[in-house]
Amino acid sequence: MNRDIVLKSQDYYARARSEMAVFIPGHCGTILDVGCGEGNFGRVVKERLPNVQIHGIEKNSGAALRARKNLDKVINQDIDRAIPKLSDAFYDCIVFNDLLEHLADPIDILIKIRPKMKKDGIIMISTMSAKMMISTRTCMVCQPITPTLNGGTARPWVRGVSHS
Repeated sequence: MNRDIVLKSQDYYARARSEMAVFIPGHCGTILDVGCGEGNFGRVVKERLPNVQIHGIEKNSGAALRARKNLDKVINQDIDRAIPKLSDAFYDCIVFNDLLEHLADPIDILIKIRPKMKKDGIIMISTMSAKMMISTRTCMVCQPITPTLNGGTARPWVRGVSHS
């Protein structure tokens, strides 16, 4: 039995998370929304940044189908299977809205997805889980996940957003 499958209400996938759109830097031209649901977050971002190209990853087939109306490209797969299909050094911003805390190994996913960002790109994390934020912060402090690129200096690339 797949322990990743959790029954969620239909409105779970429809959430726009519009309050998070303001954290997307205005210079972003390409964004990846991991766990994009029906793509409503991307729709809100496109209202603010009309020239942005937004791709999504969503493992729920029905939500992924609906997301295609709002996003430029949607990969309907589990994140582990989707990451190899992404272009390297392509995204200005990768968004994890309330997703990392549901993954078996979120740190591994962050490390695997890092090469898909441009060298000055960011990862934006929103989570309700204090445990997840502590784990990510521990990872940022203790492990070399802010790599040196092309012999240059290390760059901060994770932007955490906490809920109050």
